[in-house]
Amino acid sequence: MKISERFYQFKNEKALIIVSGTERAEIFACSNGEMDKISSIAAEKIEYSDKEGTYIGKRGLFRGGSLLDDVDEKEKSVFLKLLGEEYARLKSGGYDYIALMAPKESVGRVIDSLGIAKGEIIRKVRVIKEGNFLHYSSEELLELITPALVPLAG
Repeated sequence: MKISERFYQFKNEKALIIVSGTERAEIFACSNGEMDKISSIAAEKIEYSDKEGTYIGKRGLFRGGSLLDDVDEKEKSVFLKLLGEEYARLKSGGYDYIALMAPKESVGRVIDSLGIAKGEIIRKVRVIKEGNFLHYSSEELLELITPALVPLAG
């Protein structure tokens, strides 16, 4: 889509906007007044029956462990692995930097999943907005990051 003139235009640069939740992400490519969604990533739901984590003993039915917490963590781990693989595939496109939008509790894990060297993170991840922005439109995303990008331009 063509970026409205009221938003940052990404002139003579290529950027990725990664909008992440804890188990789903959208990735946009921006360059020279254009913004396009190029990827969607989601963890597959891990299903377990009600019987896992239970056993019958001499005194009756017992449940063990925190199965739902384990499933949720596995789904998040699968999602982060998929996100890292997708970024590895996309980074060969010569993108100059990333604008990352993710929940506060997920920002560190998302950055780690991208496999960016510690010394390169500040240069590669130019903007970080904390929150859940997956339901935002492209225009709303641009409205959020434009103020952060304008001072960096030039």
